[in-house]
Amino acid sequence: MADLDYAFVADFARVDPNGTLTAVGASWTHAWVHDVPAAIRLAVAGRMRLQETEQAIPMRIEMENSAGELLVGTNFELSRSTNSVAYRDGRVGILFAVNAVVPVTEIGLVHIGVLAQDLKLRDLYFEVLKRDPFQ
Repeated sequence: MADLDYAFVADFARVDPNGTLTAVGASWTHAWVHDVPAAIRLAVAGRMRLQETEQAIPMRIEMENSAGELLVGTNFELSRSTNSVAYRDGRVGILFAVNAVVPVTEIGLVHIGVLAQDLKLRDLYFEVLKRDPFQ
């Protein structure tokens, strides 16, 4: 079964054709807004480890406000490329990057769930904080 090696929140992320992950502004824990409602651009990125025999797995990224209301959710299939190479104990590392615009309607905690095959693998969080518009 596949497992999650790591995941993080960033300003922007992409998986490059050469098999590397590029991230800008990675691993933050809070976002400032002048007022709500607001929209926050962000990325969720990471690396899954698939068994050599696994070709693809269904994944989901979901973001909820502090009341548990879904703000954004996206499903995608993470699949091996033809040049994937097993690197450890018959595992293949597959990178992912999902960029999104998240609508926030309240100040407070945002929860990000990283799921694969309908199993929650990681919980990420960031706090939406209000900044004085004149600062």
